[in-house]
Amino acid sequence: MTLAELLGNAYKEGMSAEEIEDALKDRNLIEKDTFDKAAREISGYKKRIKELEDSGKTAEMQLKTALEDAKAMRAEYSKAKNRFDVEKIFAKAGMAEEDYSSFIDGIISENEQESLDIAQKFADMVVKTRETAQKNAKTEIMKETPRPQGGASNQDPEEKDLFLAGFTGEK
Repeated sequence: MTLAELLGNAYKEGMSAEEIEDALKDRNLIEKDTFDKAAREISGYKKRIKELEDSGKTAEMQLKTALEDAKAMRAEYSKAKNRFDVEKIFAKAGMAEEDYSSFIDGIISENEQESLDIAQKFADMVVKTRETAQKNAKTEIMKETPRPQGGASNQDPEEKDLFLAGFTGEK
């Protein structure tokens, strides 16, 4: 920066040192070293503010990630607990693991009550179907079983008398 630029309208050609000092007294000027030091401090503060903002964002992102992880772990735990409870329902219904292993994952969700309701309805249906099948099988077996021949009513009357005489001691 030149002297003319620094003094602006107050500049005159051939000014003495005293005139220049008088013109500069009215102006708020600082020494270059002081200015450079202040500029470095301001730059340092700006960097520190940026770091704090970034670390705040980083901490916020870390907190958000931790919260998402906690939610995922909660969902996994809920599903595992619900699976255990559903398996208990199926076991009480007399179902073996091979019977339900192909579809159990479709029944289990994070919602405990929903999982248990579906499992109970399914187990009730299996029990009812099994009971109906057993009843039908028993009925079918009874139909195929020949009736026993009647005892005394089909016997010859003489044989009947001889048979009864054996018990009473008469002849």
